[in-house]
Amino acid sequence: MGLVGKFFFHCGDEYMHSGEIVEQVDPATVLVRTDKCACNSAPPMGMQLVRISEMITDNLGEPGWEFFGTRQELDDYWAWIDKPSEEKTEAAAPGQTLN
Repeated sequence: MGLVGKFFFHCGDEYMHSGEIVEQVDPATVLVRTDKCACNSAPPMGMQLVRISEMITDNLGEPGWEFFGTRQELDDYWAWIDKPSEEKTEAAAPGQTLN
C-alpha cells in the first residue's frame, strides 16, 4: 500500500490524532501532518517524521494506526469514535492497518 496521500488515525497512550501522510522521506520513514487531536497532554500537531515500523504495531503488538483513502472516510471514523459504545457497530469501523 502506498502511504503518501493517505489519511491516518492514531490512538496512542495519551492521545488520539489524525492527519495526512504528505511525503515518504526514505523507505522506512514518512512525513505526516497532524491536523486533529483529542489529547490529555500537549497535542502532537504539525509535521512529524514517523518510522513506518511504528505504524505497524504499538508497544503491545497491536495495530496503532488506521489508514483511509479520503478525508471523508477519516471524518466518518472520528464520528464513529465519538459515539457512545452502545451505539457503535463493527460495520461502521473502517480503516486499514499495515499488518
